[in-house]
Amino acid sequence: MFNDIAEKLKEIRLHFTLTAVLELVLGVILMIWPLTVVELLAKIVGVTVIAVGLIELVAKIFDEVARTAGILVGLILVVLGGWIVMHPSGVISIIPIMIGVGLVAHGIQNTSLALAGKRSDVRGWGWMIGASIATVLLGVVCIVCAIEVVDIAVRVAGIFMVLDGLASIFMIRKVNRAERDVDSVITRETDLGDL
Repeated sequence: MFNDIAEKLKEIRLHFTLTAVLELVLGVILMIWPLTVVELLAKIVGVTVIAVGLIELVAKIFDEVARTAGILVGLILVVLGGWIVMHPSGVISIIPIMIGVGLVAHGIQNTSLALAGKRSDVRGWGWMIGASIATVLLGVVCIVCAIEVVDIAVRVAGIFMVLDGLASIFMIRKVNRAERDVDSVITRETDLGDL
């Protein structure tokens, strides 16, 4: 029974080790080529959208009830997928732009709230205005520098993956070393018991 458990632990450690190494490699790739990876992912999404559009087209050609709508939806998906494949950076920039618009809108709302607080003699209204202006400025940065924001975010994600992979490898080594120490103590005690 002890050997079965030991074998299962070895399998689990091997899985953890492979996962940690893969995470480490992917993290380094994200750090070195962040936009290339994101553009590749966008192209994969575009190809998937094209495939869904083509499936919709083929499926709806023979459908008497929804033929026109299905063909129209299929064509739209094929064109949208083609646009994504041809212009992946446009797709990539949409996310930080949307976040930026949200930040600007929220910052403006917070500014009006802070000014209302000033009129009501709320303490700390200056801090609230400063935070609101900072939110608006961050939103503008997201809108104006969308691709750079994605680049930085992906690099940071890569750094986190590398750190997590290294931590996992370190922990696996520590557990292996502790297990070997326990095994050697058990072996010595067994040998002493035989005497």
